[in-house]
Amino acid sequence: EQQSQGHHHRSPSTAAPAAAPNLPSPSAAGEALSTSYYGSGFFHRLRRVILDNIQVKIRSVHVRYEDPEQGGFSLGMVVSDLGCVSSSPTWSPSFVTEVGPFTHKLLSLRQFSLYLRSCPV
Repeated sequence: EQQSQGHHHRSPSTAAPAAAPNLPSPSAAGEALSTSYYGSGFFHRLRRVILDNIQVKIRSVHVRYEDPEQGGFSLGMVVSDLGCVSSSPTWSPSFVTEVGPFTHKLLSLRQFSLYLRSCPV
């Protein structure tokens, strides 16, 4: 009776799943999610820009080691200024806004010295 009216009835176990129009397959959706989250998404770019623009500056450091028992000597290092900043490809300090395959860093070191002093017993 239902078939004569144009309605076809299938049992739920034999019915083929209907594909939703304009929706990606689950595997394609998973790939798109992982690409946007890990690869080219907003948070990935934000993290990359922050990490690419971290600046490190160290000033007036003196590290010394003394050992009076082994003949009496001292070993040390003195650094007046050490810095690491982001730079352009032409080596001028700059803020990096574009994420590229390379990050240029400019390292500066001023008044660096090492010493070794032996003390007579």
